Amino acid sequence: IGPRWRGAARAENQRRDDHGTTDAAAPHRGASNLREHDRTAGVDMSTMIAGVALAAGAGTRLAPITDSIPKPCCEVGARSLLDLALDRLETVTSDLAVNAHHHTSQIARVAERRALVREERPVALGTAGAIANLLDWVDGRAVAIVNADTWCPGGLRHLTAGWEGTTTRVLVPGGGAFGPRAAIVGTLIPWRAIRDLEVAPTGLYEVVWQHEHRDGRLEVVPHAGPWMDCGTPTRLWQANMAAIGDGNRIADTADVLGVVQQSAVGERAVVAGTLTSSVVFAGARVEEDETLDRTIRWADGSTQHSLVVSDAEAPRR
Repeated sequence: IGPRWRGAARAENQRRDDHGTTDAAAPHRGASNLREHDRTAGVDMSTMIAGVALAAGAGTRLAPITDSIPKPCCEVGARSLLDLALDRLETVTSDLAVNAHHHTSQIARVAERRALVREERPVALGTAGAIANLLDWVDGRAVAIVNADTWCPGGLRHLTAGWEGTTTRVLVPGGGAFGPRAAIVGTLIPWRAIRDLEVAPTGLYEVVWQHEHRDGRLEVVPHAGPWMDCGTPTRLWQANMAAIGDGNRIADTADVLGVVQQSAVGERAVVAGTLTSSVVFAGARVEEDETLDRTIRWADGSTQHSLVVSDAEAPRR
C-alpha cells in the first residue's frame, strides 16, 4: 500500500473553522461471502458519489523537481498528474475536490476550475485526515478517491459497476489479495465508513481499510490496465515513455521548432533544440543549441532545470 495511503503521524490536529478553501472483472471480498452486484444496474451513481484527488504529498523522492513544482503538477504525456487524476474521477462523478499542502497555489491553478481545493494547515493530514477535512462537503455521499501521483489511464467505472452502496472497494492491479503491501490505485468508500473520521494526520489503511477487511466489508476490484507510481524521477520518466509509445505527445499550445523524437512537450513550452526520449514540462524551454536525451526539463520562473534519468532504478510494482 505504501506511505502515500498510510498516516504520517498520530498527533491531534483540531479542525479549524477556516478550512483553507480556495473556493474490469467482478469484485471479490477478502472474506468468502460474496454479494450480488446488480442492484444499481442502470442507476446514475454520479449524484451519490463525491470524488477526491489526494494531492498534499511533499514528493521528497521526486526532488529536485519538487523543490519548485508539487508532485501532482508533474506531467505525464504533456498533462499534469492532477489533471489526469481528475479525468479518472470525472468518469464516475462531476463533483470533485482536491486537498493541498505543498505548493498550494500551483495545485489551485491546475484544479480550481474543476474542483474544490482545500488547503491543509499547519500540517498535511494524511489520506484519512484529508477526507475528514472534507466531510462537510461530502455531506452524506460515498467518496471515490485516487492519488494524484499515479499514472493510471482509463476511468473508474469498473470501481463503481454494480456497487450496492454499503461496502468499501479497493482497486488493485491484477486483482491481487488485499494486505499491507497491496498496491491500491483507487478506492470507493461509503459514508458509513468515513463519517466519524477525525481531522488528524491518519491514513486510510489504518483507520478504514483494515477494519473493513476484518469485518468482511471490503471488496477487491481488479484493475487490468497499466499503472505506475510516479514517486521518483525515473518512474515519472518511465510513465511518460509508456504514455507516449512510439510517437510524441505535444500540447496544443507548445511551440516546437526543433526535432522531437519519442518525447512529451507540455503547454506553452518552447522547443528549438533536439529532444530524444525526453519530457519538457509546461512553460519550459529547450534552446536551439541544446540536445536533450532521456531528460526531464522544467522551469522555475525564468530558470531552466534538467535532470538526466538513470537506468539504475528498476520499476517497482
